[in-house]
Amino acid sequence: QIVLHEVGLPRSWEPSQDLEEFARQWVASASEDPDVCTDVRAMVPVLYNAQTGKHKVWCMLGYVCKLASVSFEAAPKKQAWFCRVRPKCWFPGYLSPVVAELWTRRLLSREEFR
Repeated sequence: QIVLHEVGLPRSWEPSQDLEEFARQWVASASEDPDVCTDVRAMVPVLYNAQTGKHKVWCMLGYVCKLASVSFEAAPKKQAWFCRVRPKCWFPGYLSPVVAELWTRRLLSREEFR
């Protein structure tokens, strides 16, 4: 029940609930989910090079939705109760972070970077 609560499901949620409909409802309201709609852009200092006077930074720029293709050489012998394994399938997408590694003389606050 703790896990159900942590992922945002009601504690009374049952696996018999239509998972596709549940996912569609979540996607329709995802823009209101504080975990998803938060502006994540930030600059993170990694190191400082005293000879050049520059900082190496990692810049979190946001997310991009990517299409995923999954296939199995041999179908798994065990399957979870909530999914059916097919030899090859396409997922509508997943979020992947967009990060850049840069050198800069000036570190920016989160507000300046945005």
